Amino acid sequence: MTGLRAALPRLVTVGGSAAQREVVEETLVLALANSGSVAQAVAILDARLDRRLSPLDRRRRRVLEGAALLSR
Repeated sequence: MTGLRAALPRLVTVGGSAAQREVVEETLVLALANSGSVAQAVAILDARLDRRLSPLDRRRRRVLEGAALLSR
């Protein structure tokens, strides 16, 4: 995950479409959530929601926060 996290800010310089960069973000969000790093996954979703509205990302954020509350 460290590699994906480090790659995120550099993706614009590598090129590709915004959709392709979001695939990398999606992969990182899933990896973080599966490893129990829910706060970090939520932070990425928050940054995406600051860039653009997304009902799917809002729903994912609620699910992740609910899962974090259940694991306490």
